[in-house]
Amino acid sequence: MQISVTFRHMDSNDGMKEYAKQKLMKMKKYMGSPGEAHVILSVEKFRNIAEVTIKGEGVSINGEERAGDMYSAIDNVMDKIGRQIKKHRGKIRRHKSGQVAES
Repeated sequence: MQISVTFRHMDSNDGMKEYAKQKLMKMKKYMGSPGEAHVILSVEKFRNIAEVTIKGEGVSINGEERAGDMYSAIDNVMDKIGRQIKKHRGKIRRHKSGQVAES
């Protein structure tokens, strides 16, 4: 998986970059073969914003989270991404097995 990390309105920090990459590598096991992932870490006034986009297997998964601390924003957005990936995989499994989704 190709991972790119972009910093906006803040200085580049290798620790944060590695932390985001480490978290994304954990998501890799839930997706079969993700092509690329793009992480944008930015600061606006007192908000730390983490945005993640993962593209692969014909699906694009996006998430954004705001927090007072950048590390907690990264953790929260990865939780969101994880839920979206699991939901997507569940839909694929139901479709392949012939089950009808209930409302």
